[in-house]
Amino acid sequence: MPAKPKWTHDCERCLFLGSVTLNGDSTTLSRHYDLYVCLDGDTLGHSYIARYDDEGSQYASYPEVGMRTIAADFDPLNCSEHMLALYLAHKAYNRIRPSKGKL
Repeated sequence: MPAKPKWTHDCERCLFLGSVTLNGDSTTLSRHYDLYVCLDGDTLGHSYIARYDDEGSQYASYPEVGMRTIAADFDPLNCSEHMLALYLAHKAYNRIRPSKGKL
């Protein structure tokens, strides 16, 4: 994964996790995603962000509490590209996250 994001992202609460390029199918092109976790800490916990362009609205996000719910049964072959990128952000953050109580 690249060490620097490709796309502009101006949230100071977000931690860059890396980037991934997902190959499209016969009807879509491949798309580059910068992956983040937003450590805002509202009632739903943090959120995962998958940014795919510099335009402010060009990203997908999903709350951590929802990702924990679907992660056990997640099927990467039967989901949208955005959801796959968000799942990869979740997996990347879980590899580096501090132990409970340190956030």
